[in-house]
Amino acid sequence: MPHTIILIQTTPNQATRTYYDYESMTEALTGVCSIYEGILKKQQATSRRITYNVQELFEWIDKLHDFCGLVLNQKLSTYVPQDREYLKKKLYEQLSKQVQ
Repeated sequence: MPHTIILIQTTPNQATRTYYDYESMTEALTGVCSIYEGILKKQQATSRRITYNVQELFEWIDKLHDFCGLVLNQKLSTYVPQDREYLKKKLYEQLSKQVQ
């Protein structure tokens, strides 16, 4: 899987823009889950165990002001933008594989 950059902006304020750099799409998707888990840990600081489902993850993604990715196309040596829906589809596929 190609190098992937995830771009997140949590609010309309441009100061909330950030990016995460991953060596593969698989790592990027795992990273998105880790970001969400970190938020849940802060919200549920007294809980010993954090749980969530795909729907809750997608609701968080949908509430972000911007969420997209840049995926390296190795043949063209350029990054291809991927939108929120594409990344959610990839997340669903990856999480489904983990469950099996």
